Amino acid sequence: MALWQFGANTGTHALVVGVGHYPHLPGGGGTQYLHHGGMGQLTSAPVSAKAVADWLATSYQGAPGATHPLSSLEVLLSDTAPATYEPRPGAGAQPVERATFANFEQAVLGWYQRLNQSPDNRAVFFFCGHGIAAGIQTTLLLEDFGSVPHAALRHALDFNKFYLGMDQCAARTQCFFVDSCRVASATLLNAFQSYGESILTPPNRFSSPPRKAPAFFSTVPGASAYGRPGQTSFFTEALLQALQGPGSAKHGGAWTILPSVLYRALERLMARVALGSGATQSCGVEHLADFSLHVLPRPPTVPVSVDCNNPIDLATAVLRVTGTLGSREQLPPVPKPWDLELPTGHYRFLATPPSGTPHVLDEIVFPPYTDVVLP
Repeated sequence: MALWQFGANTGTHALVVGVGHYPHLPGGGGTQYLHHGGMGQLTSAPVSAKAVADWLATSYQGAPGATHPLSSLEVLLSDTAPATYEPRPGAGAQPVERATFANFEQAVLGWYQRLNQSPDNRAVFFFCGHGIAAGIQTTLLLEDFGSVPHAALRHALDFNKFYLGMDQCAARTQCFFVDSCRVASATLLNAFQSYGESILTPPNRFSSPPRKAPAFFSTVPGASAYGRPGQTSFFTEALLQALQGPGSAKHGGAWTILPSVLYRALERLMARVALGSGATQSCGVEHLADFSLHVLPRPPTVPVSVDCNNPIDLATAVLRVTGTLGSREQLPPVPKPWDLELPTGHYRFLATPPSGTPHVLDEIVFPPYTDVVLP
């Protein structure tokens, strides 16, 4: 298995899965599953999973004071060609196992065992690939989904039960990221109380002490998720931006990514990422609970929107920003308003039309985002 160990056994153990190649869906080259519902191949899923794995291996918890540095990282990737992965420069690229259900099950059980060694461990789970739904039920599809037509869900994960099964794990802080569609599927709707395999058996009572285990979804139930071919998905792109600063708050004397702030940042950043694509996508979160997910090595950079009470005044205005970063100028916004990224701090925003009175406002820029409305 493609498993990398980093330092002590106690810390963060991450499992990252990207499924782009589905042999039994249209374009996959295998015997086609008849009830595919229009699903096909996903060129953005392996790219997204690699990008998240890169962040975990190189940036996660690198600041002084981080309590849960990365202990292990396991990666599964299904692409058209066999995949390799190098977590850090000089570490050497290794072949990566494909994200078949058998490989995924083995990875989950190993990940669980590593996490179960201490309540001080932290779980991070990321999945990017096809997902189907029935109401609030979410089912994630592994590479060999549809290979047995009369038992298609043998190669799919019942995420809801899997999430409940993780409550038995000794690790009391867990974080899940699911980057997939959650559109209703005939495969699930026509199944009798079957939504896939859970791998972990859900308990009939919650463990004590209660875990903190937020689950972030790239979209809300009943909706689709999007990405650009061969690039990271909209959700993954927004997530990685948010983890660099917008999802943070001052916590215990350090700038720290907190799940509640991360969710607010994701909503704004996803709108920016999808701008001009014609796609509308709203992320979702369940079981939201706060803990220090990641400690930043430096103060964050924050998305800033600059508009005006009379937007027409901005059509030919030049924006000048002075403050923490020094000074900079922005040409007229296209499209309006101005979208900037500024380090946390105090700023003066001054928009000067070619003729007329300048619009001026002093504002504090602070995560997760700052909206400046000039008078």
